[in-house]
Amino acid sequence: MTLQIDPPQSLSPRFGRAAFAERFAAGPRVDGGEHFAKGTFAGRLRSVLQGFVFPLLIALVLFAGLLYFVFPTSTWFNQRAATAESESRLLELQTDRALLQSDIGRLRTDAEIERLARQEFNLVFPGEEAYAVLPAPPLPVRLPTSWPFTLIHDEIG
Repeated sequence: MTLQIDPPQSLSPRFGRAAFAERFAAGPRVDGGEHFAKGTFAGRLRSVLQGFVFPLLIALVLFAGLLYFVFPTSTWFNQRAATAESESRLLELQTDRALLQSDIGRLRTDAEIERLARQEFNLVFPGEEAYAVLPAPPLPVRLPTSWPFTLIHDEIG
């Protein structure tokens, strides 16, 4: 892309390196036309766009990135923790189920049914006698004869 520089209309104090730098500081235009002068409407519009719209656009892009990447990531971590908790609960339930299945298999035998009937319900076969052995009576409480136990001994008798 080549830049065309118009020859100066007259020799003014604004001609030279300072005027060139001021005029072309923004870079070349895409369509190859003149640059925006500071006092024109296009120049003011460009300064407004640079001062307001571009930062707003960057903020919107950052906000969209936040919505798209950060919030789903925290949701993913929460789901991962819930999944790990559910898997540990599932493993516990599977272990309990295996124990219950072994109990079911054991309870279906005649020997286990007889053991439970004798132990928990005191049942016997016909012709057998059931004896109940009572526990020993509690030992009498012997209190010392010194104070404060003498007060209790006087109350009891």
